[in-house]
Amino acid sequence: MDAASGAASGAGAAPGEAAGPLLVERGRLRCLRLVDVGEEVDLDRAHAACTGGLAGEAARGPGPQRPPGVFVFKHPPLDVALGARTVALEAGPGGGGDGAVAPLTVTASARVFDHGNLALRFDVPLAPGTPLAEVAALAARLSRAPALERLARDETRALLARLGDAVSRHADAGGAPGAPDDVEGYALVLVDAFAGHPPGVEVLASEDLAWLLAGERCARPLAASERAELRRHVHAYLDDDLVAIGWDAALVLDPAGGGHDVAQVLELACVQRQAMRFYDRVLDAELTRIYDEVERAARSPVRLLLWSPYARLTRRVHRRWLGLTEMAERVEASVEVVGDAWLARVYRGALERLRVADWQQAVTRKHGLIARVYEALRAQLEARRNTLLETAIVLLIVLEIVLALLKKV
Repeated sequence: MDAASGAASGAGAAPGEAAGPLLVERGRLRCLRLVDVGEEVDLDRAHAACTGGLAGEAARGPGPQRPPGVFVFKHPPLDVALGARTVALEAGPGGGGDGAVAPLTVTASARVFDHGNLALRFDVPLAPGTPLAEVAALAARLSRAPALERLARDETRALLARLGDAVSRHADAGGAPGAPDDVEGYALVLVDAFAGHPPGVEVLASEDLAWLLAGERCARPLAASERAELRRHVHAYLDDDLVAIGWDAALVLDPAGGGHDVAQVLELACVQRQAMRFYDRVLDAELTRIYDEVERAARSPVRLLLWSPYARLTRRVHRRWLGLTEMAERVEASVEVVGDAWLARVYRGALERLRVADWQQAVTRKHGLIARVYEALRAQLEARRNTLLETAIVLLIVLEIVLALLKKV
C-alpha cells in the first residue's frame, strides 16, 4: 500500500486492524430472490417468448461454445432485464424509526435456469461515501421487507405468465405453474473500491463486515470465536481484493471491476441451495403422504384380502423417486467452473458455507427412504400376487377333487 492510500485509510493502524469505518467509493447492493418455478424450463422457447414482447431485454448466457474461461453451462440460462422498480421500504432506526415509508428504486433483472429455478436480482446503487455499516443495515432491512417479497412474487408471476408452457410444472402440481410459495433471499454487496483503497486485510478486520456476514447487529461486540468463524469463509487473490461469504450475505471487493464473475459464482451456489432445500421440503411432504396412505391401507383388512391397495401408491412413489433423481442430476450438472482455479475455489467455498452438501445428503437420504418404501411395497405386491396364485391353484385342486367325488356318487 502506498503512502497516499495509507494516509487515507488511517495512518498508524497495525496490520490486520481496521483503520476506521469503511466508506464505499463505488459499488452496489444486489438483493437476490430465488424461486422454484417448475420441474423444467425449455430455454429456447422461453427466449422466444421473452423476445416476443416482454418489457426489457432477454439474452442467453455463455454456453459450451464459449472458449474456456469461467463458466461452461450445459444449457445456458436466460437473462431477462426487467427495468426499474420501486420498493416502498419502511424507514429503519437510522431513518426515523417511526414506520415512515421511503421509496427505494431498484433495477430488476432475472436469470432463468433450465432445471426450473429462477434468480431475481434487485440492484441498488450505493452513493459514494456510504458507510459499510449503512449498507449492512439496508441489506438486513431489505431481507425482511414485505414490499420486496411482494415485488419478487409479482415479478415471478408476470414472468411465468409470459413464459407460458415453456415451464413444465411439477408432476403433482395439477395445473399450470402458480404463485411462488417458497422465496429465498441472499444479499451481495459488490464493491469496486472503498475510500482510501485499504488492503483486504484491513477490510477483513472491520467490525461492520463481521455484522454484514452475521446478518444482524448488536450493541455488544461479537465474540472472538464468532468473528473467526465468519472470517473462515474468505477468499482473496490479490492484496486488495476480497470475497467474504456469509449465510445470508456476502461482500465482493474487486478494484479491477471483475466482480461480475464472482457474483455469478455466488448466485449459482445460492440457486443450488434453494433447489435442494425446496426438494427437501417436497420429500418431507411426500414421505408423510406415503406413510399416511400405507397406514390407512393397513386399517382395511377386508380390502387387503381381496386386492392390494398399494399398486397405485407404488407407481406414484416410483415416479416421484425417478423425477427427484433426475432433478438432482440436472442441478449438479448444469454448470462447470473452468479455466480459473481461484473462482473454482470460491465456488467450492460458497457451496461449503451455504451447506449445499448437507442439503444434498438430506435429499439423498430421503431419496433412499422413498426407494426402500418402493421396494417394500413392490415386494408386498409380489408376495400378495404369489399368495393369490397359490390360493387359486389350491382352490382348483380342491374343485377337481370335489368334481371327481361327485361323479363317483
